[in-house]
Amino acid sequence: MINFNGLSPHPSSSDLAGVASFSPPERAGLHPLLRTKLAIPPRRPQLLDRQALRQQLDEVNRHRLTVISAPAGFGKTTLLADWASSFEGLIAWISLDATENDPASFWNYLIAACQRLYPPLEHLITPLLQSPGSLPIDTVLVSLVNTLACSLSPLVLVLDDYHLITSQKIHQDMIFFVEHLPAPMHLIISTRSDPPLPLARFRARGSLYELRALDLRFSPEETSLFLQQELGVVLSEGGMLEVIEQHLEGWPAGLHLLALSLKHRTDKLLWLSTWNGRHRHISTYLIEEVLDQQSSEVQEFLLCTSFLPRLTGSLCNAVSGRSDGDRMLEYLEEANLFTVALDEDRSWYRYHHLFAEVLQHRQRKLTGTAHVAKIYRRACAWYKQQGFFLESVEAAMSAEDYDEAAIMLEQQGIPVTEGYPYERFVSWIERLPSAVLTRHPQLAMWYNSALIMMGELQKLDEASQRAAQGFEEQGKLTRLGATLAHQAVRCYWLGHTSSFFAYREKALPYLSGEAPVEKDARSLMTGFVALHTGQVQLALPIFAESLRVNEGIPNFSGFISCKLRLADLLRMQGKLQEAARHYQQVIERTRDLRFPASEVLARWSQVLLEWDQLSEAEAALQQALASAQHMQHTKLLSLGALYHARLLLARGETVLAEQRLQEAFQLACRYDHQEVYREALIERARVALIQGDYVTTEHCLSACAVQIDDAPAYAQEAAYLLLSRWLIAQGKARLVLDHLPRWRQVAREDGRGEREIEMLLIQSLAYAALQEREQALDALALTLHLAEPGGYLRLFLNEGQPVQCLLIQLGERTPSQQPSVQRLLAHFPISEQKASAQKELVEKKALAAGSQKPLPLLSTREKEILRLIAAGASNEDIAEQLVIAYSTVKRHVSNILVKLSATNRTQAVALAREQGWLCEM
Repeated sequence: MINFNGLSPHPSSSDLAGVASFSPPERAGLHPLLRTKLAIPPRRPQLLDRQALRQQLDEVNRHRLTVISAPAGFGKTTLLADWASSFEGLIAWISLDATENDPASFWNYLIAACQRLYPPLEHLITPLLQSPGSLPIDTVLVSLVNTLACSLSPLVLVLDDYHLITSQKIHQDMIFFVEHLPAPMHLIISTRSDPPLPLARFRARGSLYELRALDLRFSPEETSLFLQQELGVVLSEGGMLEVIEQHLEGWPAGLHLLALSLKHRTDKLLWLSTWNGRHRHISTYLIEEVLDQQSSEVQEFLLCTSFLPRLTGSLCNAVSGRSDGDRMLEYLEEANLFTVALDEDRSWYRYHHLFAEVLQHRQRKLTGTAHVAKIYRRACAWYKQQGFFLESVEAAMSAEDYDEAAIMLEQQGIPVTEGYPYERFVSWIERLPSAVLTRHPQLAMWYNSALIMMGELQKLDEASQRAAQGFEEQGKLTRLGATLAHQAVRCYWLGHTSSFFAYREKALPYLSGEAPVEKDARSLMTGFVALHTGQVQLALPIFAESLRVNEGIPNFSGFISCKLRLADLLRMQGKLQEAARHYQQVIERTRDLRFPASEVLARWSQVLLEWDQLSEAEAALQQALASAQHMQHTKLLSLGALYHARLLLARGETVLAEQRLQEAFQLACRYDHQEVYREALIERARVALIQGDYVTTEHCLSACAVQIDDAPAYAQEAAYLLLSRWLIAQGKARLVLDHLPRWRQVAREDGRGEREIEMLLIQSLAYAALQEREQALDALALTLHLAEPGGYLRLFLNEGQPVQCLLIQLGERTPSQQPSVQRLLAHFPISEQKASAQKELVEKKALAAGSQKPLPLLSTREKEILRLIAAGASNEDIAEQLVIAYSTVKRHVSNILVKLSATNRTQAVALAREQGWLCEM
């Protein structure tokens, strides 16, 4: 049994609150056309007995995966159907086609097939599948695999024609599925080419069994026996058999075609003796030979119906204009004309793929594209009547009846919902001529949303412009306003703030009414403006209401967008645990949606970083960056580099952190992400301040253009807090205490609780720098009170030893806070016991010295330099020993003299020795 992400084998409803259900065909009561995909094809009558090959297939029970890989016409499906008819175990079958390239559709059918294998799935998986919301595929697979592991009987699942699956996402999930197949389960994949699975790895483990073209070829003896069985001809002349072997090489489909072409000839041996196999395309030649022998009635039926992926009597009647579809299909199967029954009732069939391709080619050549389009339109009408939406749209597309396809897509409603085949929808829209899309601008809007879901960001501008153009030409100005608002929000997501405000200004004139769509669009843009300006109290109710409205319409621009923004606001409010729950819910709903998944994973990594869960934070961030790289999501790439730098700093890997910061700068500059550039600038200054590099710190502060007496402004808050830390390091803590409370007051009024916590911590450090111990501990106590519910850790850890010492003192002064203090101290790199011992030693020395002054707040670099000065080193010696510039040493020495109130180096060293400070360093 396997478990991931803490899920039990059969998750409870509470585990999966807020996630949507799959709808397997069995439970959805779908039409028999779709059930044929799950039916095992019946064994063909009068089939050549290939007992040795069937016995090889019995090996599947000894291997997890069996791959039957051979080109078209090698009898893969025929062999499997023959073997399945006599297999005594449980077999499920899926006949795949190109329409299963959407992950949701593919896994729906696989789950339904497995349910046929193991009926308890109905009771154990159904509650999971019917939960509301978006269900991640890996969660379904975990539960599916664990449930199948309970089977007491061997289970075999056949995936026929797997080469038609081209979705990389499906292949990735299949790797997971194969690697975790339970012991009773065996998977058979039939394909024309090797599937993109790690076959070499499976082969090395002994879990793979393979049958290939060489295994499936008819031997000379089988070839002779087959032709004798089909034609009653004994190939006694070695030359004939050699010609057949030379040119067909045991190819089963070729031999079958050869037999069909000879069936009605009276001069079989003579024809064979003159046939040399030298035809440009043997398969085409042989099929045409077969066709030419059929009556005009049969030929017309075959050619007309060859474009249908699956055949049933009434559908064939609809496209051919006949009334004997059922009878014709029965005749074709009896005549062995490459017509395969798909169910035991023989109500559904398909043509062999190779046969269908040649038929289609001939039909186009004979009647032209206009007649073929007419066939597709008739099929479309039948599909619509039967309620086959996807098939009807595909038929309209094939008929190039694009307006009809667009109308059907519009009538379907909002297509970008959970479980909808996004990839197929996008491929349809991209096949529509631009003029058709302009006539149907709502489709362009949905196309835009689907592109965002799939992370195809490079196509968004054209889709949005097409939607706006269409609504404008139709005079639907409210819809035009909503489209412009959607573009504004999309620009905000992608980090183009100036474009957000530009589109907002364009949209507002069209959204002045009181219609719900107008009010919602106005409100949402107001919410984003409030978010951008840090007005949490204003933004929260807007996004909460939008979330409520969009709860039943779970598309990206609605539910997911609002849910994620609400989580952001809760974090800004300081409610980190509540924000975390929202982030987790969004992660569950967007696991397979590249763009929103990358966005939420990046944010989630920052929560994990704050909780000091560094490995988990890095894993989430790497997932986000991998998707961002694939999408070329430039804002997330630059922001991700900054986030990674913070993570590296938390680990103490300063050199690597500085490299990542430089990458963040370069990306932010290249793509004009000003907010990211500013954040990276402040982070660089923070690193420089920690290292005692005040020149770099001052340079960054100058670039931020922030002054201590500035009026509070959200855009400058992070820079102002950096300035406050720098002033404390410069011995100007009183200046900080004079001005920082105003900023804290504004942050509290706007609802930015997380920022208020940080400001309180800085106030505590400022009081400590002024030796105002009680005020420092009071401020720290309030900081803890506000921070503890959210589980904040890194906020304290980033301040290092000064906060660590204050925490120790707070625990001693206020025993009731000792548990909170202990939890925090446990995360500092120096244990509480060691820090306490150091503090005790300092206090004892101070007591012994009598009137010793407290140690001034020197940076780590300044302490190093003071120690070297005391050892007699010159400025040149210090520069060489610490590998820093001579001018940097002079600047540090100047700062030391200022902080110690000394006039020269000798006086500074004497004062340090007198007060016992050198021992503390």
